[in-house]
Amino acid sequence: MNFKRLSRHFPELANLEPSERETILLRADQSLSENLSPLMKVRDKLLDLVLIAGVCLILIKFIAPALSISPQANAFIVMLLVLPLYFYMQKKRYISQLRRQLKQHP
Repeated sequence: MNFKRLSRHFPELANLEPSERETILLRADQSLSENLSPLMKVRDKLLDLVLIAGVCLILIKFIAPALSISPQANAFIVMLLVLPLYFYMQKKRYISQLRRQLKQHP
């Protein structure tokens, strides 16, 4: 985990020293992973799979033929738009979960 990049998202920790910030974020990350049950992790991963598969399916079956986009261009769109959007959403979700964990255990 890159604590320098992650600490940008937590301005409330800006007044602390970097080593303290790293310790607090590491503790929050560990407690976050301990609090999630294996079933919750599997559920989240399945929901992510359904979401990304649904977006790709809609793009492939409906949007691309309607706009007469070639399959190669469609694959390019998926790689350039859908996957980065998915990674961005994952990062935002992780940061919000970490923020919730920090509020629960200051």
